[in-house]
Amino acid sequence: MKKSMIGIIIILSVAFAQIPMTQAVEYSSQMVVQQPWQLLRAEADEDPNALIGSTVVTQDANSDFAQKPANAVQLKTADGLSAVGTAIGFAACAGSAADKTFTVTYWAWRPENGMAQEVCSVAYTTGTQQVVKYPHSKAAATNKFWADTAALTSYWYADKISRTDYEGNNGMSVVMIVLYGEAWIYPVVSSADGATGAEAGDVSIYWFKCN
Repeated sequence: MKKSMIGIIIILSVAFAQIPMTQAVEYSSQMVVQQPWQLLRAEADEDPNALIGSTVVTQDANSDFAQKPANAVQLKTADGLSAVGTAIGFAACAGSAADKTFTVTYWAWRPENGMAQEVCSVAYTTGTQQVVKYPHSKAAATNKFWADTAALTSYWYADKISRTDYEGNNGMSVVMIVLYGEAWIYPVVSSADGATGAEAGDVSIYWFKCN
């Protein structure tokens, strides 16, 4: 039995040694769990908004852990922890046409009494790529468009925020943030009154976790 096991190990070792490094890297990348888009902020105009019970986070008395919004989203790994180096991505959509603007400020909290940390502010502009169905519910959307421009102002650690930005070319922009054990995330939407003019309305924000 031992000889058989040793033989199998040797065969596998030799076989793996024959795989070029590029193939090995490609294979390892396929092991990443495919995470769906999840709803981070329900559809509504700018905050505070009674429709979804949203609030505005500021760097004053309400920035304490105890005052974080009730609908802040808790970040968890499979074992209930927020791992060092966890990366999360954000995408946003809004109505009711292309070239509408809105701003989202992303906040994070560490457990157990961590203060509010302003991660970044993103000035979004919608493009022409329509939201056919909402990712979280598969319900049909009407006159909603993905943001194709994400002008990013970072307050986070150096080189730990990135973005895809189509700059008016009508794709879907994604903002990526690397976290270090933060436990809660919350977006604050501003300049989105939904009235006639340049500002968007009915803003929804989605997120996914990479690891």
